[in-house]
Amino acid sequence: MRQSGRTTKQIIEAPRDAVFVWCANDLDYPRRLAKSFQREDLTIVGPTWITDERWRGAKLTGIVVDHFTRFNMAEWESYLQALTRVRP
Repeated sequence: MRQSGRTTKQIIEAPRDAVFVWCANDLDYPRRLAKSFQREDLTIVGPTWITDERWRGAKLTGIVVDHFTRFNMAEWESYLQALTRVRP
């Protein structure tokens, strides 16, 4: 379902300085959307951020995965490991 406002809600409600995982590697739209809601504190990344394990060693305030993102089993495992880095 497109244009339902779920991504907007996720961006608005994301913890300050969180990582927002977009469903694709083209990040122009989610970055513009975040900027329109003064959420430039968010780090907008593509799904490869999870699988490339760029979260290793990072101190994260939150990880928000866009509702349209579809992870395979290995990506889910990496995501669950990345959540261990979250320190609100």
